[in-house]
Amino acid sequence: MARRKESATGALDKDSNQSAVERQTESSHKSGTIWDAIRKADQPSLERLLDADPNSINTRGFVGECPIHMLFLYGTEAHLNMAQYLITRFPEIIIQSYNEAEYYGEIVLHIAIINRNATMVEWLLGDKRNRPYQEQQLTAAASGHFFQFGRPCYYGENPLAFACCTNQWNIAEILLKYGADLDMVDSNGNTILHLLVIHNLPKMYTKFKKHWLDQQATVTNESDDDDDKGKVVASVKEKKVPLWNRLNKDGFTPLTLAAKLGQNDMFSFLFDERKKVQWCYGPVSCVLYPLDEVDLEIQQEVIGWGYMLFFVMAFQLTGPFVVMIYEMLFNDVLRFCIIYMVFLVGFSQAFFILFNNNGFSGFFLSVKQCFFGMLGDFDIDRYTGTTFQYVSVSLLVIYVVVVSILLLNLLIAMMGDTYGNIIEGATQIWHLEQARIVFAIENEMSADERMLNENKYWTTIDGKRYLQVEEVDKDCFRDINNDNRDDDNNEKKRET
Repeated sequence: MARRKESATGALDKDSNQSAVERQTESSHKSGTIWDAIRKADQPSLERLLDADPNSINTRGFVGECPIHMLFLYGTEAHLNMAQYLITRFPEIIIQSYNEAEYYGEIVLHIAIINRNATMVEWLLGDKRNRPYQEQQLTAAASGHFFQFGRPCYYGENPLAFACCTNQWNIAEILLKYGADLDMVDSNGNTILHLLVIHNLPKMYTKFKKHWLDQQATVTNESDDDDDKGKVVASVKEKKVPLWNRLNKDGFTPLTLAAKLGQNDMFSFLFDERKKVQWCYGPVSCVLYPLDEVDLEIQQEVIGWGYMLFFVMAFQLTGPFVVMIYEMLFNDVLRFCIIYMVFLVGFSQAFFILFNNNGFSGFFLSVKQCFFGMLGDFDIDRYTGTTFQYVSVSLLVIYVVVVSILLLNLLIAMMGDTYGNIIEGATQIWHLEQARIVFAIENEMSADERMLNENKYWTTIDGKRYLQVEEVDKDCFRDINNDNRDDDNNEKKRET
């Protein structure tokens, strides 16, 4: 079969350079074998072979296949009729899986789904003789190299994932009817929603998500009718994190995975799907887009500590030192890097020619060697082993003197000068940075935001500020009742 022409390294024969797939093809053309009978869809010959040796139904081929797998792979009506005959006669073969590394774990249900044969999928799961193996079929995982992430047939291992990733909702409904798990996760931690993002199937994503929500609503309603409904509902809520918020092993939700993979259409679809419409007025709508997965907190966790330097400048103890760091980085080090890049590129090009390197990789290797040479890490034997060894060593000595001794010491001197200039006016710089921080924060705020803190304490009416307080009088209604009693007593006195 065409799709079996992927390399199967673990199944190569020791005495031949031919691939396992080629040997599989050769064996299917040897007359008198079970593989030949299967290829020709010759049921009488197959029956004679099985009558003579029933155990031949478990024969393994060169890629770990069994006869039942080949019948489904050929996939003609005659082959599928023979497959049904074999499964009826030997029911346990319905869960036979490939046992070699390339296609490990694949069963006939996977093949029927890939061949888009909904009728056969229904028969495999729904026939009463196959029901004892129903759960094993639904949970079988095709995890061989052929089905790994990054390969063309990465479909999530599970039969339900296979159906969804190949855009077959009709087959997915059949699998769900017989109890397929909507919450399945593959060996990479990907849910079916992750897989649909990988395969760029927004319509299937919508259908699957809707079905998942409907199922959760049904489970909740059923648990409400249960006698011990409190515990059931609590357990359901604890277990069921929304499918679209679940992380795979790399820490990505479906939305963030779409961003990582560069799936622009899928990302736009998922981002638009999350929006909440506040109100509509003709063609105008007020829409809220959640940013909980777009504004990634992990970036703040990794580089957010740098903001601390900005705020510690306001303190007298640390302010001058932070200013020194900024001044040295953006003045001294920047000027040093500009000059150093000239020497680095020039010497790297010279060594690139002397070492007879080829291509960009060779040039970048020379750049790396020059950079480490500045730090004193160089292999002198490499330079003496060139054709022009005296030229190479001379260039190395010049590079070490100019860069490692002259430029680095010049950088240190510049930093020392910067330190001396700043430390003299440390107090003035501290006050200046305090003012800069205040102005920087105020400039980033709008006028309404600047008034927000003031509005916590007063409200402005007609240009005048008032303190607004909420007063609660608990005796209000009690006084009304007392007044009514006093009125009644006075009325009785008057009558008396």
